[in-house]
Amino acid sequence: MDDNALYELHQVAIDSLSASGSRFNWHIDFECEAKNLPSLRMEDVAKTAEEWRAEQATPSMYFTHRQYYKDGPQHIIDELKFKSTSHRALYSLLAQSDISGSKDTPIPSFLTFQCSIENGNTLYCTATFRALEVTKFLRINLEEIRQNLHEITSAIPVISKIHLHVFAFHAYC
Repeated sequence: MDDNALYELHQVAIDSLSASGSRFNWHIDFECEAKNLPSLRMEDVAKTAEEWRAEQATPSMYFTHRQYYKDGPQHIIDELKFKSTSHRALYSLLAQSDISGSKDTPIPSFLTFQCSIENGNTLYCTATFRALEVTKFLRINLEEIRQNLHEITSAIPVISKIHLHVFAFHAYC
C-alpha cells in the first residue's frame, strides 16, 4: 500500500465535489491492512489531529473532540473485546442536549465513530459528520480517524483489515 493513500483519498474526495462544490449525503470508502496504519500517518496534520483527540483544548480551539467523546476509543476497544460484532462499539460526540438551544455556539461536526469486527479479523468503521469541509478539515479528520484505528488495532491484534466508510450529511469545498 502506498504511504500516501490517505492523501490520495483526500484528493479523490475533493475531486468528487469539484463539479458542484458541495453535496448532501456524501461518502467515501477506504480499505487497508491494519499493519499499514502507522505508515499512513499524515505528517502535516498529525499534530492538529492529536490536539482534537486531547483532553483539553489549545487556546486556538473552542473544544476538542475528546471533551465530547471522553473515553470513546477505550469504550470501543472494550466493547469489541467483549463482543466483536457489537453494534454498541461506538462513540458519539453529541447528545441532544448539546444541540437543542445551542444556536450559533460551536459544536462538533464529527458526530459518531462506530466499529464492528466481521469474519474474525476485519474491522468495519463508519465515521459520520453533520457537515464536512473537505478541502482543509477532511485531512485532519482522516488523520484523527487513522489515530483512532491505530489505537483500536493495537489493542486488538486479531484485526488485520480495515474497511472505513466516511459519511457526511453535507460535504463542501
